[in-house]
Amino acid sequence: MKKETYKNECYIANERDVLNYVTKSSTKKQRRKFNIGDIFINGAVCKKCGDYIRSYHRYDFKWCKCGTIAVDGGSWYCKRNGEEEDRIDVIEKFIK
Repeated sequence: MKKETYKNECYIANERDVLNYVTKSSTKKQRRKFNIGDIFINGAVCKKCGDYIRSYHRYDFKWCKCGTIAVDGGSWYCKRNGEEEDRIDVIEKFIK
C-alpha cells in the first residue's frame, strides 16, 4: 500500500520519534523499555491549510499553521482540538 502524501508534509529526523527505537511489530515489553505507548503514528491533516501535524511524545501538543486543529499524546493517547470535519486523522497502532 502506497503512503498518501500531503503538500506540506515532510519528515524531519527527531530523537523523540518512536520510529528511531522500535518497529511497528515490536512487542509491548520492548516498547516500554523506551517509554513508548501503543500508538505508532499520531497525526492529522488540516483540511483548511493542508498541513500535516504529528505528536511525537506524551504532552507534545502541535497546532497546524492556520490554528484550526491540534494533536497531542504521542504514542500514549490521541487528543484532538478543533472540529472533526476540519481534519483527517492519521492514526496507526502497533501490530502487537
